[in-house]
Amino acid sequence: MERREGTDPNKPDSDGDGLLDGAEVTLGTSPIDVDSDGDGLGDGVEVNNTRTNPLSADSDLDADEILYDKDNCPKDFNPFQLDDDTDGIGNACEMPDVPEVTAVGSTPIATPVLAWSDESASGAVAYQVEVSTSAAFASAVAVEVRTTNVPFKIVKSDGAPGLWHWRVRAIHSSEYASAWSTVDSFTLAP
Repeated sequence: MERREGTDPNKPDSDGDGLLDGAEVTLGTSPIDVDSDGDGLGDGVEVNNTRTNPLSADSDLDADEILYDKDNCPKDFNPFQLDDDTDGIGNACEMPDVPEVTAVGSTPIATPVLAWSDESASGAVAYQVEVSTSAAFASAVAVEVRTTNVPFKIVKSDGAPGLWHWRVRAIHSSEYASAWSTVDSFTLAP
């Protein structure tokens, strides 16, 4: 087979594209050409990562008519390639900024109001808030809510009196989430 295919018998992956020569012959790709279809993605990347067709130069995962290697959001539909902050990552798949928490105020407090910076300009369409008795959120989270409300009001029935910790993260319209904010705390009054 090595002579017929032009492969190196001492290398199981003659072209170094991440696919073994025998697998390439089975798939119909070239074991001596890293990119059989010439679309800018190696055969191994197409088969193992992007799940695109290594025999077709139309690697467009999100069907926005922008090929994978030119698409600033290759897995998210964005035909206009909008990139407001010019960082090379399209608006459609941009991670929203991490919200900055605002201190609850003097505690103990009967109905704490949790507030944070509005990240809608960075693509946030909702926020996930977690409230727990554990600063590491290792114990069961007492309140986990998805909200569009900034600020978010906790009613007294949501938790027992004592020290509580909270954090928030922004959710993008494509369901990407920012990192969690810094953790803040408050004391819930009896």
